[in-house]
Amino acid sequence: MKNFLLFSLAVCMMACSNQEDFETEVFDSSSIQGKEVSVVSVVDGQILKTCTRGESDMDNVALAFSTQWAYENFKEKLAGMTKAQKIDYVKNLGVKSLKDLEIIADEELEIMDSTATSDEEFWRMYEEYKDKYAGILFPDNEDKNNLTLYAPEGDATEAYIANKDQVYVIGNKVVKAKLQPASKTVSLKSTVGSHLNDGSWQLPEIPEKTFCFRLSITEWNQINIRYYTRKVMWHGGSKDDPNRDYYVKYNLNNVNYLFTGLYGQTVKSTQPSLIYYFEHPRHGVDEIMGEPYSFSKHVTGYVRLWTDLTVEHNADGSVATEIIGGHMEYDSFSSVGKLVGGITIPKCLDSKAHYINIDLQPLSR
Repeated sequence: MKNFLLFSLAVCMMACSNQEDFETEVFDSSSIQGKEVSVVSVVDGQILKTCTRGESDMDNVALAFSTQWAYENFKEKLAGMTKAQKIDYVKNLGVKSLKDLEIIADEELEIMDSTATSDEEFWRMYEEYKDKYAGILFPDNEDKNNLTLYAPEGDATEAYIANKDQVYVIGNKVVKAKLQPASKTVSLKSTVGSHLNDGSWQLPEIPEKTFCFRLSITEWNQINIRYYTRKVMWHGGSKDDPNRDYYVKYNLNNVNYLFTGLYGQTVKSTQPSLIYYFEHPRHGVDEIMGEPYSFSKHVTGYVRLWTDLTVEHNADGSVATEIIGGHMEYDSFSSVGKLVGGITIPKCLDSKAHYINIDLQPLSR
C-alpha cells in the first residue's frame, strides 16, 4: 500500500492533473542537480571535496548550493512536498538529513523495546542510545516520559536539508542551520466534542495508546495539522507509535486547501479532498494542509479523524471502501444496474470519528 493516498474531489483532480496519489510521486532530482545543487564532504567544518553517491561516507556528506538563490529555490521546491517526500528527495541526492536520521533512530528504539529482556537491560541500552545521538537528536522537552528523539527545528525546512552536523554549504561557505529542540507534546484535554483546535483521546479497548491532534497557524500563516499516537511501552516509558494509519476529513471555512501538482508546484483549491489517508507515518501526521483566505479574520469549522482502529473493515480484516459519486448504468436486457464512475475511498463512519472544533485566527497581514 502506498505511503499516502489522496482521493480528490473533481475540482481538485482537475487542478492536480489527475495526481490522486501525489504524495507518493517520484520527483526527478536531475532537474536541480549540476551547477546549482551538488554534494560535498564536510568534516570539522571544512569542505574536503565534491563527491557523488558512494564516494564518501554518507554521514559526512552535505548539500551544496552554488548561490543563495539556488538555496532559496531548493527550499521553495521542498515546500511543495510532503514530509515523506522531502526526506526521500534529499536522501536520493545522497545526503542523510536530520529528518532522515530521526526515522533511523526511531527504528532503533523500536528494536530496543522488542529485544530488551529486562527493565535494567532496556534502560542501559537507552542511555547508550541517548549518548549516541547527543547533540544531534533531542528528547521532548515537555514530556519527560516520552522516549522518542526528534530532529531539532526552527526554520523547519532546514531540518530536511542539513546533515547530522546540522550543516549545508552555500557557495564556498559552510552554513550552520538555525535549529533548536522543539516540543512534540500536545496539551491534553478531557472532554471530546468541545475542543478548540487540539485534543487527545484514550480508547477503552487500548488504554495504553493516546491519540493526539492539533491544528495551528504557522509563522508563515499556513495551517498545520499534527496528529499522532503515543503508546506506553512495557517498561513504563512512552514513544510515538509508528504502526497507525490515519484518516482525516476537513470541513473548514475561509481556507484554501493546498495540493501538490504534476511538477511539484503548489496548487490551491477551495475544496478539500474527500478524505486524506496517511499510512504508518512514523511520528504521525505533521503537514501543511492549507492557508487562510486573504484578510480572513477566522478559520472555523471542524475536523473528523479516524485511525486504522476506527475505520470500517471487511470480514477478512481489510479496510472497507465506498464509492462516492458516479451514476447507474442498466443492462437493456436484464435491467440490472451497476454503478459507473465515482471515487473509491476508505469507509469512515461519522459515528466513530473524533471531532475537533476549529477556530483559528490568522496572522495579521
